[in-house]
Amino acid sequence: MLIDLIQALSFSRICFFRQQPNKACYEDYNKLGKHRLNLWKIYLFCWSVVIEAMERKKAALGLFSLCVLMAVFNACASRGTKIAKSARSMVKATIVIDAGHGGDDGGAVGDMGLKEKDLTLDIALRVKRLIARVMPNVRVVLTREHDNFVGLERRISIAHEMRGDVFLSIHINSSDNKDASGFEVYSLDVASERHQDRLAVREHKEPGTKGDVNYILADLRANDNRAESDRLAASISQGLSAQLSKKVSKNSINDRGYNQAIFQVLFVKMPAVLTELFFISNPKEERMLKNEAIRELCARGLVNGLNNYLKAKEEKKPKLSEGQ
Repeated sequence: MLIDLIQALSFSRICFFRQQPNKACYEDYNKLGKHRLNLWKIYLFCWSVVIEAMERKKAALGLFSLCVLMAVFNACASRGTKIAKSARSMVKATIVIDAGHGGDDGGAVGDMGLKEKDLTLDIALRVKRLIARVMPNVRVVLTREHDNFVGLERRISIAHEMRGDVFLSIHINSSDNKDASGFEVYSLDVASERHQDRLAVREHKEPGTKGDVNYILADLRANDNRAESDRLAASISQGLSAQLSKKVSKNSINDRGYNQAIFQVLFVKMPAVLTELFFISNPKEERMLKNEAIRELCARGLVNGLNNYLKAKEEKKPKLSEGQ
């Protein structure tokens, strides 16, 4: 298209600046090659003919070319409007991807020096790229796109400001037990007191927050989206398992399933899950996370889970009758 446009511009310049009959203009145009007429070429060609007709005082030819020119212009404008409307109508959902930690908050660090903040950002960017390819009708919002610190409250605000339909927070797990392994997906649950002990102080709670108020708000939001969040967690867990098994033997993958816990970053007004993708404290899994192919599979698993969840949700929507 770029070559065609350059050729058309060159042709227009020739007809505009060179005094030659219309036949010569047509001959020059035919020399541009392959006789492919597109809207840009027709537009520029008609414009050059209008200019030449005006110079040679050939009103009939000039009027005819001007009419063709306006018709092409209207076709371009109409098509552009349709494309713009189509693009807007194609946006079926907004997914907020939250890369855990960042900036001064490095998160967990492995023995090999891998940092959680770098891994989560890398996977989040991969997820965004894959969604653009697999789900072009889905808008992706990242809470951070660089190595910068974003507070938990700000991450929640971003999700609300961007009117997110789904919230996915990406983290890497860590434990004092070097043998702890596997991946798991969490949805928010504050209904049971036993879960309050599982609040992840290390990476999911900021000092100075009003805990009791947050728990009350989280309880209300979790109740509104509990079922959807659980379905989302199950879908993502399945997606991760299916993708990772392509490169890692099932015996080496510890699928810890999906669970409920209190994570402040999940205090959002939409279906939300938090993923813990392997244990950076486990030497074997840290080596896995260092492998770009494994991180790509993690991203693919997350995207497959999101895609399947949105498809299932879309299928449940009531269909409008033809008469409506």
